[in-house]
Amino acid sequence: MRVQFAGFTFDTGARQLSRDGQLIPLSGKAFAVLGVLLEQRPDVVSKKQLLQKVWPDTWVEESNLSVAVSELRRALEDDPQRPRFIRTDFRTGYAFIADVVDLGSRQREDRPRAASRFWLVWSGRRLVLYAGENIVGRDPQCSVWVDEPHVSSQHARLSVSAGQVTVEDLGSTNGTFLRGSRVTIPQPLADGDVVRFGATDVTFKIHQPKTKTVVHRDERKRTRTGGT
Repeated sequence: MRVQFAGFTFDTGARQLSRDGQLIPLSGKAFAVLGVLLEQRPDVVSKKQLLQKVWPDTWVEESNLSVAVSELRRALEDDPQRPRFIRTDFRTGYAFIADVVDLGSRQREDRPRAASRFWLVWSGRRLVLYAGENIVGRDPQCSVWVDEPHVSSQHARLSVSAGQVTVEDLGSTNGTFLRGSRVTIPQPLADGDVVRFGATDVTFKIHQPKTKTVVHRDERKRTRTGGT
């Protein structure tokens, strides 16, 4: 889904919310809540529905939803007393009320993506990373498909740019971990790093091309004759 409203652009493919070309930081759960409200606009989406869609197979308190909606309102500069975007239906749920223009889905490039010199090793399989964005998740349409029960449908993003790779969690249910710490902001990866998606470990690898030592003919001659 790629839509626009009041200067904002919401893009599920890029997993971005922007305003006049400027990216707006948003947690994965707040982004998911906004996506559900936009999909079902202008209908009221019950709190129960939102909890089921945004936190599937996980029991969470209703306060988690309230926190996500508050984050959305701050990002959209939306006054709950005089809402322009998100209206609260008391005791029921929320509705997206602004006019929305559907921009359509991003068209896929005709040419294949360029493979990089980076890859992941998982269960003996080699998963090549491509230049640009690589989404890791349980959804078969993800560019890095990891079919494990504790991996979210869209779990994390691996970005290949300027000769390096960064890992970023996408608001997954069970978290992304690097060097024993939970990933909360994009982190650069080093060769041999073990990244944990939920309960699944993968190893990040960098292809190191072999180099040959070229010996000049005169140097070989001096070596054979013992000359200096």
